[in-house]
Amino acid sequence: MQNGVLNALPQLAIFIYGLIFSSLSDILMVKNYVTKTKLRCCMTMISLGLPGITVAILGYTTNSWILCMSVLSIGIGFRAAIYIGHIGTVYDIAPSYSGTVYGFV
Repeated sequence: MQNGVLNALPQLAIFIYGLIFSSLSDILMVKNYVTKTKLRCCMTMISLGLPGITVAILGYTTNSWILCMSVLSIGIGFRAAIYIGHIGTVYDIAPSYSGTVYGFV
C-alpha cells in the first residue's frame, strides 16, 4: 500500500501543479499582464529549469526518503507547466493540423 502511494505522489503533484499553472496563466492572459508568446516562454523556462534544479538538490537528500520524495514530487510537479509552454505552441502553429504537427514534436 505504501509503495503505491509513493509511486503516485509525483503524478498527483503534476495534477495539482497543472491546475495551478493553468489558472495562473488564464488570469495573466485575461488581465493582459503578459502576451501569449511571453507566457509560453515563461512556462517553458519554469517546466525545464526548476525540475533541473530540484534534480541537483535531490543528490544531496539521500539521508531521508521523505525529503527525497518531497523534492522529487516538487520537481516533477513543475513539469506540468510544459503543457502551457512547449506543448501548447503546437496549437498555435497549426490549429487545423495540430495532431499531425504534435506527432512531429
